[in-house]
Amino acid sequence: MTKQHQEFGQFIRDSREKLKITLRQLARDVEVSPTYLSQIEQGNFSPPSEEKIRLLAKQLKLDEDELLAMANKIPSDLKPIFTEQPRPVADFLRTAKGLSEEDWEKLRKQAQKMQKE
Repeated sequence: MTKQHQEFGQFIRDSREKLKITLRQLARDVEVSPTYLSQIEQGNFSPPSEEKIRLLAKQLKLDEDELLAMANKIPSDLKPIFTEQPRPVADFLRTAKGLSEEDWEKLRKQAQKMQKE
């Protein structure tokens, strides 16, 4: 059991309890067994697949990308972007490391403008 697994599982449990959703109800909604979900919440199992994490995010009213990041998973829709242009994407991300959320938003808007041109 790693610290990351514990943190992910505890976050899922805290989010579920905050919404007053039972373990059995959430397990049913994300199509896993209650035992499996319990083991994830206890940090005994690794975070589930991307598909299940997306379902968890939806049921727990969480951002999918943030929950995937917490599980140390890269969203599958981003992988082709990286593989199509590995060097510029990697260079850009390394250069942008440490930027504020506000700076990222400015970059996102700039990229949207560039796509429209």
